[in-house]
Amino acid sequence: MGQMIVVVDTVVAAFYQRGRMLDAMMAFFNLRRGNLRALYELSTLQLDNAGKFFRSVFIREEKGGVSGGRRTIKGFDRDGAHYQFTNSDGQEVTIEQHYQQVHNITLVHPKLPGVIVRTGDRKEILPMELCIIEPNQLFKKALPEVATREMVRFSTLRPEEKMVEIQRVSGYYQASESLVSAGMQVSRQPMDVDATQMQPPLIEFRGPPTFTKRIREGKWNVVGKKLRKTTEGCHWGVINLAPTKLRSQAIEQHCMAFQKCAIDLGVALGIPIHMQQVDPQSDLIEVLNKFMFVVKQKIGSEEGYQEMLGKRKFFILCFLEEEASRPRATLKHWGDIQTGGENSSVSQSSAFDKTFRNSGLRLPMIVGADVGHPSPGVRKPSVASLVYNIDPSALTYNALTALQDPRQEVIADLRGMMRTAIVDLQMRNQAAVTHIIFYRDGVSEGEYDQVKSIEIADIKNAINDVWNTSPNIQQGGFPKPKLTFIVVGKSGGDRTGNCPAGVVVNTGITQPTPDIRDFYLLSHSAIIGTSRSSHYVVLLNEVFPGNTRILEELSYALCHVYAKATRSVSIPAPVYCAIISTWN
Repeated sequence: MGQMIVVVDTVVAAFYQRGRMLDAMMAFFNLRRGNLRALYELSTLQLDNAGKFFRSVFIREEKGGVSGGRRTIKGFDRDGAHYQFTNSDGQEVTIEQHYQQVHNITLVHPKLPGVIVRTGDRKEILPMELCIIEPNQLFKKALPEVATREMVRFSTLRPEEKMVEIQRVSGYYQASESLVSAGMQVSRQPMDVDATQMQPPLIEFRGPPTFTKRIREGKWNVVGKKLRKTTEGCHWGVINLAPTKLRSQAIEQHCMAFQKCAIDLGVALGIPIHMQQVDPQSDLIEVLNKFMFVVKQKIGSEEGYQEMLGKRKFFILCFLEEEASRPRATLKHWGDIQTGGENSSVSQSSAFDKTFRNSGLRLPMIVGADVGHPSPGVRKPSVASLVYNIDPSALTYNALTALQDPRQEVIADLRGMMRTAIVDLQMRNQAAVTHIIFYRDGVSEGEYDQVKSIEIADIKNAINDVWNTSPNIQQGGFPKPKLTFIVVGKSGGDRTGNCPAGVVVNTGITQPTPDIRDFYLLSHSAIIGTSRSSHYVVLLNEVFPGNTRILEELSYALCHVYAKATRSVSIPAPVYCAIISTWN
């Protein structure tokens, strides 16, 4: 092309509230101005939570209008200015007395928690009322739920608004002395690239007779339609974690409405076998296990109970308060459990016929993988997740997770995880895997070579392990499956209005190197703001060598099989599930 491409995008970040530490603490605990007494009575748990939130934040102490040196918050002390220490004269004094005697400062709020800036034998505590938070400090931890909603609300821009802002900022390049001296110019006009609009897949519902509908604008409606496949004899229960806001009568009304919706969708759902009101602060795992005990008693035999677990023929309907991040995390960790039915099905006469059926792929394996890392500064391991299909239509998935060293991007035990997944898929379907399509999320361009040399080799070794140790495979003479390895990453938005779902770009802005094929796919329609395409980089393609068009169609089809949604998602469902699994 004879030119370089500059990618410009907007970015939004959260910052710590600048100014008085006292005001920031009031805001953190959502207290009204003037309600200082609430800060005097904070529990140990509340102080610990505040310490985690503000840890490593830079502050300065202001005494008599003069700012001291920069200090770092280590935590908070309940005693505040009543904390006693030995001064330079060997006397036991409180912080309040020290400031009065040495600095001639009378503290107004000595009962406030103190700000710890040094720990250990020489512990040092500053009065909160004198502490000022430095400006422009980036918040790098996970945002609280309410803050996340506020962030999305104010940062969402429509495509045309976002383009105006990007073009405005791009004008700064013209004033760059470095670019001017080098004789370089950056155009303020965005590039035009050729794109292709792919045909959306068909969605299949139960009849009679069975019928299909074409997806429009990346979404479909199940109102008045019945699911193609459902689970019969499902055990379910109800847990109310908001007893002060939802009374028993309201819960019963919600359950009746839920049952009616299930019947309308063709799901035979009986009455709940267990209903319980629960204090949100109680041991939720114990409550969930109690439900499983009731289910086991209902079934009556260990064999039947284990069969039910294997088929996941149970679920719990939970009612939560709006701000319930901790119980919600516990529920997801215990099991993101559903009835086992498909809310819709990509018609096998549509997208999958073009890829699997017509290509003779009898038992394809679709895999999504990701590594989730802890927030910066958090000393916890990273979590590797691998999600794979358990049926030939690639509509139902299982997940495997494993812990590994913090911040390590390469999946440490990929060989073992893939070996487990291949064996499971083959045992469930009594057939040998013929092809593997592996989608990998979270890999930057600088890590392509490392992932290519290590993870692809691990997958190949896992295949060899299974083929060398399985008598049925050896007796049947089945060939080893071919492998296609694709890295998936998020890209920027389109240039004017949002493009329709199914737009793919494979020229103009793709990789210039001949050994790497890539494409950009916009698989979903934005609910709000600007939709973002995903970038697919093919590091190995043994299944469809030299042909990314089939991979484009397959990837687009897989964006429609995320079971929870009646709309396409931004990346293939197994990758989406792998990302969720790392955090659940």
